[in-house]
Amino acid sequence: MTPLNLELTYNDCYIYMKKKTDNEKKKKRDSKRNSNFIAFKTFGLTILIGTLLLSLPISNMNGNWTPPLTALFTSTSATCVTGLIVRDTGSYFSSFGKFIIIALIQIGGLGIMTMGTIILTLIGRRLKLQDSDVVMNALGYDKFKGLKNLLKLTIYYTLFFEFCGALIIFLRLFFFYKIPIIEALTSSIFHSISAFCNAGFSTYQNSLISFQADYVIMFTMSALIIIGGLGFFVIASSLTTSGSHIKFRLRTKIPLHTKIVLFSTVILIAIGFLSFLAFEYNNALADLDGLKKIPCAFFQGVTPRTAGFNAVEMANLHPITKEITTMLMFIGGAPASTAGGIKITTIFIIILVVISIVRGREDTEIFQRKIPDTTIKKVLSIFFISITLVTIAFSLLVMLENNHNLPELSKEDLFFETISAFGTVGLSMGITQKLTVGSKLIIILLMFVGRLGPLTIALIVGTRSKPQIIHYAEENVIIG
Repeated sequence: MTPLNLELTYNDCYIYMKKKTDNEKKKKRDSKRNSNFIAFKTFGLTILIGTLLLSLPISNMNGNWTPPLTALFTSTSATCVTGLIVRDTGSYFSSFGKFIIIALIQIGGLGIMTMGTIILTLIGRRLKLQDSDVVMNALGYDKFKGLKNLLKLTIYYTLFFEFCGALIIFLRLFFFYKIPIIEALTSSIFHSISAFCNAGFSTYQNSLISFQADYVIMFTMSALIIIGGLGFFVIASSLTTSGSHIKFRLRTKIPLHTKIVLFSTVILIAIGFLSFLAFEYNNALADLDGLKKIPCAFFQGVTPRTAGFNAVEMANLHPITKEITTMLMFIGGAPASTAGGIKITTIFIIILVVISIVRGREDTEIFQRKIPDTTIKKVLSIFFISITLVTIAFSLLVMLENNHNLPELSKEDLFFETISAFGTVGLSMGITQKLTVGSKLIIILLMFVGRLGPLTIALIVGTRSKPQIIHYAEENVIIG
């Protein structure tokens, strides 16, 4: 073989390897886009099925057909684990209707594709690569190794905490409040699932205001909301797995994502709790004596993290408390959890970027690790898209309500409602039922987008990405 032929062989190999790499990248991008589209379709289909079931007379307490818009709104709110309602859940829907709602909450909280894959795994069906990709995206796990173990952990994780929460609430309702056993049992199960999935649905007309001074109920519900909002990856990454068995043993090396989620969660809970206690001490908490203010204040500091329950009248809150609550609703919980919002990792990384710029550092670092530039671009995209969607939705609400309910419904209340829907929270100033048909449809769309994620929606409706071939010369732009 001559040197010339050898050189051609090297070139051919280089071209072949480059084409192979480009094809692999394209397949990965297409797989990601397809998995997002699958999630979009399955969530939409589940909402439609829920709407049909909730429309049936058997779902209505009075045996009447439920209006389509009411059924659609309730189904979307339950599937997207939001909690905004246009009819009181406890008095309007029958036992069958409540069962459909809690089933939608459970499915929406865990993720529809996750639930489907769990069922396929239990009956011994083999998972396709694309199915695995969708589930990994839903759970926030980017490695295919140990998918079945991760699914088993998800089942154990969910059922264990929901069972513990339901048991504690049941014992409290049955022995302390003397509620009949069947009512106490169904109420405890409903509220445990709703809290863990960060849904905010309650069978009580005033949500949890009747239990605002109850340490057991308040702290149990708070714990369920916090744990559900941490995300499945945070728990899975903290435990060791071996073979087909899961060993519940803490790992010595905790991933960066887990550290950020735990650190941010503690900070945001502290901000919510202390601010609520300070500004509502002589306002919303005025009727509670001494230490009885603590469980209510703590719960109200936790629930804006996309849970949606309330232990006080939201309309009577101090203006500063409303602003802080709005901020917490917009941030939300952890990625791949039952919570919504732009996610705590998003706001945490944005703060890190600002700090690195102020300090004159080229890299964005935390806990002796560098945040990848691709992650920073995604974070900024999510933040910008979210702000844009909220602004457009709020403007449309103001425009639609201008000729009907304004100034009866203030712009501040409409903005609060907008953030609550987008963050899939469910807290409200009591204006949801008063909204016009057009406004309710916008709220429905916001809940749907908020549950899937703004970046996911953008990737679905956007053009198919292509590998960048041409790179232009850099030129500086003056900013600031």
